[in-house]
Amino acid sequence: MYRLDAVRRASLPSGRFYTWVAGESRPATAVRRHLVNDRGVPKRDISFFGYWRLGRSAPG
Repeated sequence: MYRLDAVRRASLPSGRFYTWVAGESRPATAVRRHLVNDRGVPKRDISFFGYWRLGRSAPG
């Protein structure tokens, strides 16, 4: 998953910062989990939006 690889390699700012994550549901969820579980970013400092799921059609 290239988005997650990029986030894993990224240098994060020191101190408190705010993160906005949006996109297809699975990669966005993976990025959020990485930030919270591996980087220690508090959930309150992340806005997370999984706008769609690959392979699922929108309700009509």
